[in-house]
Amino acid sequence: MDRLGIPLPLPARGAWLEAHPRMRGWLFGIRDGTGELQGGFAATLLPSRALPGHRIIRAERFGAGFTPGPLTHAAVAALVTAARRCPRVLRLRLESFTRDAELRSALGLALDGAGFRCAASPRNYQRTITVDLRPPVDSLLDTIGRRARRAIKGAAKFPIRIAPITDPDLAPRMQSLLHETLQRTGGTPEAFDAIGSIRFATKHPGLARLVGLFHNEVAGEGSLLAFAWSHFHGDHASYETAASTRSTEARIPLLYPLAWDLMVWARSQSATWFDFGGVTDGSTASDDPLGGISDFKRAFSETVVTVGEDWEMELAPRRARLARLVSAVSGWMVHR
Repeated sequence: MDRLGIPLPLPARGAWLEAHPRMRGWLFGIRDGTGELQGGFAATLLPSRALPGHRIIRAERFGAGFTPGPLTHAAVAALVTAARRCPRVLRLRLESFTRDAELRSALGLALDGAGFRCAASPRNYQRTITVDLRPPVDSLLDTIGRRARRAIKGAAKFPIRIAPITDPDLAPRMQSLLHETLQRTGGTPEAFDAIGSIRFATKHPGLARLVGLFHNEVAGEGSLLAFAWSHFHGDHASYETAASTRSTEARIPLLYPLAWDLMVWARSQSATWFDFGGVTDGSTASDDPLGGISDFKRAFSETVVTVGEDWEMELAPRRARLARLVSAVSGWMVHR
């Protein structure tokens, strides 16, 4: 698939599954009537935390690896057939992801016809900010927004450096930065495996990048002021997780140079565009807790595209309802 230029999301790759031993993975090839490989997609089998011994099947960025047509229905049918043959599966969760409106519409029709329903509470973003990475790297900076460009150039005036995070001892500092950022934005706490991310990016620098902004005049883990984490998906890279502190004398926009570093890295891996990982309509001055983050992303580009929808199919409805009840009770107990 790599040789044919068929893009696959990072979770489709053996390196990712090797780094997450609790997962199993399926990789599907889509062939036409002549037997020629025309596309592909992947799914991961995740253990249910609510009902031990049961599984959730998740297909991420579904649709990025094929085009509209009869093969769209064949891909959906193949995934459903495989899921039904797999024992103890509670739910099939499919996250369509493509900038192609025609393909997104075809996927919707195929999924609806197969018995999927749009998720009542989507976990992923439907719209995102994108940056075109095809211009030569020497002129790429000139294509992004003026505010972002000014912040990136201005960072060179401060005693800071940008470098990949390779030391596992920085994991607690990263978790602290993420906690501080979520408190500031009102975001939902997320599961982020800092040590695992450090190890994966160090071992597979062509598939993921974990980069930090360090203060040259501060010693120890406190020198890490911000970090950003990106995944490569064959034709594009995604802005996955980022965090920063405001408890520093360095009054600079910390995340702008990190985002730029990720874009340059993505382009070096042959990515043609950069996905900023979702955007809201709010701004810093609004009631939207993510408005400031969205303003930050809009500083790079004004290109907002619709990319995805979340779909679900319950393969064991009674047990799936029980799992949701267990999860709800557990969440209530944790927040008491």
